[in-house]
Amino acid sequence: MKRVTDLKDFALQHIWRPYQTMLGHEERLESLPESLEQTAGRLRHETDWSRCVLSRLRGIGFSFPSYIRHPLVVLVRQNQTDAGQIEVGVCKVETWGEMTTRHAIERAEALTALREAGLTQAQAANKLGVTLGHLNSYIIRHRIPWTESKQGRRA
Repeated sequence: MKRVTDLKDFALQHIWRPYQTMLGHEERLESLPESLEQTAGRLRHETDWSRCVLSRLRGIGFSFPSYIRHPLVVLVRQNQTDAGQIEVGVCKVETWGEMTTRHAIERAEALTALREAGLTQAQAANKLGVTLGHLNSYIIRHRIPWTESKQGRRA
Protein backbone atom coordinates (compact mmCIF):
# COMPACT_ATOMS: atom_id res chain seq x y z
CA MET A 1 0.00 0.00 0.00
CA LYS A 2 1.45 3.35 -1.01
CA ARG A 3 1.41 6.12 1.58
CA VAL A 4 0.38 9.55 0.31
CA THR A 5 1.84 12.68 1.89
CA ASP A 6 1.31 15.25 -0.89
CA LEU A 7 -2.32 15.35 -2.02
CA LYS A 8 -1.75 17.62 -5.03
CA ASP A 9 1.05 15.41 -6.34
CA PHE A 10 -1.11 12.32 -5.73
CA ALA A 11 -3.97 13.83 -7.73
CA LEU A 12 -1.69 14.80 -10.59
CA GLN A 13 0.31 11.55 -10.77
CA HIS A 14 -2.42 9.01 -10.04
CA ILE A 15 -5.70 10.63 -11.03
CA TRP A 16 -5.10 13.09 -13.85
CA ARG A 17 -2.07 11.95 -15.83
CA PRO A 18 -2.89 8.26 -16.38
CA TYR A 19 -6.17 9.01 -18.19
CA GLN A 20 -5.74 12.67 -19.21
CA THR A 21 -6.40 11.95 -22.89
CA MET A 22 -9.89 10.65 -22.03
CA LEU A 23 -10.70 14.24 -21.03
CA GLY A 24 -9.04 15.89 -24.02
CA HIS A 25 -5.68 16.82 -22.45
CA GLU A 26 -3.17 15.85 -25.13
CA GLU A 27 -0.13 17.66 -23.67
CA ARG A 28 1.48 16.27 -20.50
CA LEU A 29 -0.15 17.91 -17.50
CA GLU A 30 2.35 19.77 -15.31
CA SER A 31 -0.23 20.99 -12.79
CA LEU A 32 -3.75 20.12 -11.77
CA PRO A 33 -6.31 21.26 -14.35
CA GLU A 34 -8.94 21.52 -11.56
CA SER A 35 -8.84 22.04 -7.81
CA LEU A 36 -8.74 19.03 -5.49
CA GLU A 37 -12.39 19.63 -4.56
CA GLN A 38 -13.42 19.74 -8.23
CA THR A 39 -11.43 16.57 -8.87
CA ALA A 40 -13.31 14.79 -6.06
CA GLY A 41 -16.59 16.05 -7.52
CA ARG A 42 -15.70 14.80 -10.99
CA LEU A 43 -14.79 11.36 -9.60
CA ARG A 44 -18.18 11.09 -7.88
CA HIS A 45 -19.96 11.25 -11.24
CA GLU A 46 -20.31 7.89 -12.97
CA THR A 47 -18.26 8.27 -16.18
CA ASP A 48 -15.81 6.08 -18.08
CA TRP A 49 -12.98 8.29 -16.83
CA SER A 50 -14.02 8.06 -13.16
CA ARG A 51 -14.47 4.26 -13.42
CA CYS A 52 -10.97 3.89 -14.92
CA VAL A 53 -9.37 6.15 -12.31
CA LEU A 54 -11.13 4.55 -9.32
CA SER A 55 -10.37 1.05 -10.58
CA ARG A 56 -6.68 1.95 -10.93
CA LEU A 57 -6.56 3.51 -7.45
CA ARG A 58 -8.23 0.40 -5.99
CA GLY A 59 -5.71 -1.84 -7.73
CA ILE A 60 -2.69 0.06 -6.45
CA GLY A 61 -3.96 0.79 -2.93
CA PHE A 62 -3.15 4.02 -1.12
CA SER A 63 -3.05 5.07 2.50
CA PHE A 64 -3.35 8.57 3.90
CA PRO A 65 -2.52 10.00 7.33
CA SER A 66 -5.60 9.52 9.55
CA TYR A 67 -5.96 13.25 10.25
CA ILE A 68 -6.62 14.12 6.58
CA ARG A 69 -10.37 14.62 6.04
CA HIS A 70 -10.31 16.11 2.53
CA PRO A 71 -13.25 15.10 0.26
CA LEU A 72 -10.83 13.51 -2.23
CA VAL A 73 -9.22 11.39 0.50
CA VAL A 74 -12.63 10.35 1.84
CA LEU A 75 -13.66 9.30 -1.68
CA VAL A 76 -10.46 7.27 -2.27
CA ARG A 77 -10.78 5.59 1.16
CA GLN A 78 -14.41 4.66 0.45
CA ASN A 79 -13.42 3.35 -2.98
CA GLN A 80 -10.82 1.08 -1.37
CA THR A 81 -13.28 -0.07 1.31
CA ASP A 82 -15.72 -1.15 -1.40
CA ALA A 83 -12.93 -2.88 -3.33
CA GLY A 84 -13.76 -6.35 -2.04
CA GLN A 85 -17.35 -6.17 -3.14
CA ILE A 86 -18.73 -7.03 -6.55
CA GLU A 87 -21.65 -5.04 -7.87
CA VAL A 88 -24.46 -7.13 -9.37
CA GLY A 89 -27.30 -4.91 -10.47
CA VAL A 90 -28.02 -2.67 -7.51
CA CYS A 91 -26.75 -4.98 -4.76
CA LYS A 92 -23.20 -5.62 -3.70
CA VAL A 93 -22.05 -9.23 -3.36
CA GLU A 94 -19.22 -10.32 -1.09
CA THR A 95 -16.16 -11.94 -2.61
CA TRP A 96 -15.46 -15.58 -1.74
CA GLY A 97 -12.65 -14.59 0.62
CA GLU A 98 -14.90 -12.14 2.47
CA MET A 99 -17.56 -14.83 2.86
CA THR A 100 -15.01 -17.27 4.25
CA THR A 101 -13.75 -14.70 6.75
CA ARG A 102 -17.29 -13.75 7.82
CA HIS A 103 -18.25 -17.41 8.28
CA ALA A 104 -15.18 -18.05 10.46
CA ILE A 105 -16.05 -15.04 12.62
CA GLU A 106 -19.68 -16.15 12.92
CA ARG A 107 -18.63 -19.70 13.93
CA ALA A 108 -16.24 -18.33 16.55
CA GLU A 109 -18.96 -16.04 17.96
CA ALA A 110 -21.49 -18.89 18.09
CA LEU A 111 -19.06 -21.25 19.82
CA THR A 112 -18.05 -18.55 22.32
CA ALA A 113 -21.72 -17.90 23.16
CA LEU A 114 -22.44 -21.62 23.61
CA ARG A 115 -19.32 -22.16 25.71
CA GLU A 116 -20.09 -19.13 27.91
CA ALA A 117 -23.65 -20.42 28.37
CA GLY A 118 -22.06 -23.46 30.08
CA LEU A 119 -22.97 -26.03 27.44
CA THR A 120 -20.89 -29.13 26.91
CA GLN A 121 -19.50 -29.89 23.48
CA ALA A 122 -22.18 -32.57 23.04
CA GLN A 123 -24.96 -30.10 23.86
CA ALA A 124 -23.42 -27.47 21.57
CA ALA A 125 -23.06 -29.98 18.73
CA ASN A 126 -26.72 -30.91 19.14
CA LYS A 127 -27.81 -27.23 18.99
CA LEU A 128 -25.60 -26.60 15.94
CA GLY A 129 -26.80 -29.71 14.11
CA VAL A 130 -23.36 -31.31 13.75
CA THR A 131 -21.82 -34.44 15.20
CA LEU A 132 -19.81 -34.27 18.41
CA GLY A 133 -16.76 -35.53 16.50
CA HIS A 134 -17.06 -32.77 13.92
CA LEU A 135 -17.42 -30.07 16.56
CA ASN A 136 -14.61 -31.48 18.68
CA SER A 137 -12.27 -31.61 15.66
CA TYR A 138 -13.11 -28.00 14.81
CA ILE A 139 -12.48 -26.89 18.41
CA ILE A 140 -9.12 -28.68 18.54
CA ARG A 141 -8.05 -27.50 15.06
CA HIS A 142 -8.85 -23.87 15.91
CA ARG A 143 -7.51 -24.09 19.48
CA ILE A 144 -10.76 -22.95 21.06
CA PRO A 145 -10.67 -23.40 24.84
CA TRP A 146 -13.61 -25.47 26.10
CA THR A 147 -13.46 -26.63 29.69
CA GLU A 148 -17.10 -27.56 30.40
CA SER A 149 -17.33 -31.31 30.70
CA LYS A 150 -19.97 -33.57 32.19
CA GLN A 151 -18.43 -36.94 31.46
CA GLY A 152 -20.21 -39.89 32.98
CA ARG A 153 -23.41 -37.95 33.65
CA ARG A 154 -26.65 -38.76 31.97
CA ALA A 155 -28.80 -35.86 30.81
